Amino acid sequence: MGEIINTFFTNMEVFTIIFLSLGLILLVIEVFVPGFGVFGVCGIISVGLSFFVRIIKTPLSVGYVFAYLGITIFLAVVVALFAIIIRQLILVNQSKVKKSEILTENLDELVGKNGVSVTDLEPSGRVMIDEKIYEASSDGKLIEKNTAVSVTKIENNIIIVDLYKK
Repeated sequence: MGEIINTFFTNMEVFTIIFLSLGLILLVIEVFVPGFGVFGVCGIISVGLSFFVRIIKTPLSVGYVFAYLGITIFLAVVVALFAIIIRQLILVNQSKVKKSEILTENLDELVGKNGVSVTDLEPSGRVMIDEKIYEASSDGKLIEKNTAVSVTKIENNIIIVDLYKK
């Protein structure tokens, strides 16, 4: 098996290296980019092309062909699994931060404070109060972005704001 792996990586054509590298990169991108699989399909096609370019350029026995196919599939699966694991670790860490921020805030302390709308509130959006961003709602009114607001009440753990009145 060591001889097959050594043969696989030596004397590789430039196109084989390009297709294999491009395919593996596209598979990693597929894991991180939301969509319906364009990067993944292109990555699989590119990895497949690298396999066929390698086989066409180097006449080999059937045993070597299947070994090359196995090595190519193995590389693609390892890279895809690595990318999926990394993505899951990133998502878990992000969700932990958001949950801890939500649980430590005492929203009742915000009543009467002033802030600025960071997005349009139609009727819900985001506001900045004391240098922190919060999800908030208005009483059904449209409040445009960068408008001064005041927290009027907390209702079912939702911050309710109104236009700031001097």
